[in-house]
Amino acid sequence: MVSGQSDALRGRGSGYLKRYGGNTHKLTRQENCGKRTIRSIHSRFRPIGDGGVALSNHVGGTWFDSRVVNKETCSDRIHRTTSPDNNSIFLSDLTARPRVVDGQSRDSRKRGSGYLKRLEKRDGGRAYELSRKQKILRRIVSEPIPLMAQIMQQLDDETVESTKEYLRSLITMPERIYEFVSLQNRLDERSDLTNQTLLNCHKIQLEFLVSIRTGLGSFLSENTRLLTSELVEIFLLERCRNIKCRRLFPIEDRGCKICSTKKGFCSECMCLVCLKFDCANNTCSWVGCDACLHWCHAVCGIRRNLIKPGPSLKGPSGTTEMQFYCLGCGHASEMFGFVKDVFMSCAKEWGEGTLMKELDYVRKIFQRSEDVKGKELRVKADVLHTKLVTKMISPSDACDFIFQLFSSKYTNQFILSLLA
Repeated sequence: MVSGQSDALRGRGSGYLKRYGGNTHKLTRQENCGKRTIRSIHSRFRPIGDGGVALSNHVGGTWFDSRVVNKETCSDRIHRTTSPDNNSIFLSDLTARPRVVDGQSRDSRKRGSGYLKRLEKRDGGRAYELSRKQKILRRIVSEPIPLMAQIMQQLDDETVESTKEYLRSLITMPERIYEFVSLQNRLDERSDLTNQTLLNCHKIQLEFLVSIRTGLGSFLSENTRLLTSELVEIFLLERCRNIKCRRLFPIEDRGCKICSTKKGFCSECMCLVCLKFDCANNTCSWVGCDACLHWCHAVCGIRRNLIKPGPSLKGPSGTTEMQFYCLGCGHASEMFGFVKDVFMSCAKEWGEGTLMKELDYVRKIFQRSEDVKGKELRVKADVLHTKLVTKMISPSDACDFIFQLFSSKYTNQFILSLLA
């Protein structure tokens, strides 16, 4: 999604929430990857950042799950020692040091290293020499912080950049997932990575540690400018790993069973079901809870049966409507008003491809609808989608029909005649 929304769609406030208009119980998801405002009558939707796709999202010691390919542009430029007078130390020239510090036992240094050891043998057991980049990464996740900080100071720029590129390939290439997970396991085994020790890291060393821990290559980018303290908090799961959000988590959050049990979960920008974040914005692909302000991918909600017919919140007794049931608090939020707000506020800015995708989300959300209003919306979304695919209607005309559909000025018969 393009990021050129008007300033009116970009309000900020405490907790990234700001009241907009007279109806304060209706929500709108907005701003950079999780920062949002309460905007219109019902819905929340997200005009977010630069449209990059956010990435592998893990939580806890092993984070949430396997990684998703990243597109990031944010990182920090680090000043390194590059003087020709320095004798650069390359990891390929260093022998292994069986050194133990900060309560890290020799046994813990050996656990979980089976895959890394197997990397040293290939082709029927013949010796395989690890590359310098592999050795550097192995030493980063294994060596004591002070020792590795000294080594990092003496690495030249070219070696650092090539190692970053190699780590990015481990993060983004599925065929290298086992090598990457083995690095994460090494970190999980260590007991010396505390706030105090991490603050003594070399900045580049810390960036490598955070990228390995989170599975996000964005921390290696030259455009990311994070303080050392922020990187430490992200590593320790005390701050959101989404660079566009970076929300500092409360010390205790007992009000939500998701926030209180999923360490590293951010209610501002992550999905309640898959626990991932992305930079989708101005879209029906995310649905939100009116009560606790948590978010969920529409497809995740449908898969988990969280978007389904329920007793109408405002309609006559005995009638139903499509609702989103929040995993965090159990509150039901109706979907018709959500879809209406998204289309009325954002559809004019969508291109043809985006409009077709949004209509497809509407079809999926209201697939099981039992009420007349929901069924009509699904049918009309399907008709418009078909006409767009077959070039029988322009995107602007399709938007006009959508606006007429949500307007009380026109009868159903009039709209159906337009779509005939």
